[in-house]
Amino acid sequence: MADNLDTAHLVGMLRACAVVGLWRSAYYKPARDDRLLKQRIREIAKVRVRYRYLRIHILLRRKG
Repeated sequence: MADNLDTAHLVGMLRACAVVGLWRSAYYKPARDDRLLKQRIREIAKVRVRYRYLRIHILLRRKG
């Protein structure tokens, strides 16, 4: 709803959240789409069951 006010009525996000009654800190819109990255993390985790987050992170950073 805050998105609609923001884009359709050219109202700032702070004002849109105030009108709707939503805390600005509660409104979260991801900056990018990470579906591909999440899918790759799940694939690695299924194959390498003993690897934890940090090790998977290192593998992904090495591959770019």
